Amino acid sequence: MPDEFGLYQICYYKTAVSVIENAVYAHDAERKWIQNHPIVLYEIYLLNNVFEQIMKQILQTEVLLPQHLSEKGKKIRNYGKVRLMGDSDILYLMKNLSDSSFADEYYGRRYRKHPIWKSEAEFQAIFLGQEKQLSTIESELNSLITHLRSLGLPFIINELSLRECRKDLEDNEILLSKETNPIEKQKLEISISTRKQHVTFMEIWENFAKEADVDFDFLIIHADQFNSNFRKQELGNLKIELPELHIPCKFEDVSNVLTAQKSKGEKFFFVYYTRRYEGQQISIGNLRRQMLSFANAVNVDKESKNYR
Repeated sequence: MPDEFGLYQICYYKTAVSVIENAVYAHDAERKWIQNHPIVLYEIYLLNNVFEQIMKQILQTEVLLPQHLSEKGKKIRNYGKVRLMGDSDILYLMKNLSDSSFADEYYGRRYRKHPIWKSEAEFQAIFLGQEKQLSTIESELNSLITHLRSLGLPFIINELSLRECRKDLEDNEILLSKETNPIEKQKLEISISTRKQHVTFMEIWENFAKEADVDFDFLIIHADQFNSNFRKQELGNLKIELPELHIPCKFEDVSNVLTAQKSKGEKFFFVYYTRRYEGQQISIGNLRRQMLSFANAVNVDKESKNYR
């Protein structure tokens, strides 16, 4: 159909409006309730780690080889030939991993972790009206992830990670006591301040574990906050042909669903814990207060440093 300048362009006929709306509804629902479901994210985490262990322990390679996927296959010591590798092969190899807590969690109900909050909506309710503090907590989590990775540790807050962070803090303090270069001293002081912040944050979770009577072993997984595809400008700009009009109109002009609000943030996170008994429920009121108090203290310290 030609536009107002007489140029032809691709358009959707008017009867396609409801089809486009339903397609976007379905895609939104999949992203919000399936792809971002805490159990789905948790199992993806477990499978990623399990597959990494399979590659190192059994296949003894960093990347899948063409032979693993071919009809000819490749012999693996103690496991026979691996060929046309699929899900069933991975599940078999997973069961044969030695000392894999990830495989245990995947298969064993009593080992599995459970999310403290079960949806983005619940997460938003917990931190409602606390956007500034939540942003600080997010920054702390991102910084802590980087720190734990530098120590060769996964993003799990437990006794091991807290112990290693305390040791790393002590090592930096020793280096500071011996350093004479002013620039290097300043770098170490910043590093020490950040590490003290990490230790304090992890101690909050340690106290929470004691209070809630759960293991001090919290897995944290980040997720993207949901934003509806109805917000996308390119969707609103789709051209719709109506025979009654001489030129095509925009999808946003004939559909009243393009009113989805932008999410308040870009990221959120799930925290997972291990139940000590079936059906165990925990309260996070005190944890929330401590985390917000932590964020407020960090913000005050940041503002005082900026003031100086």
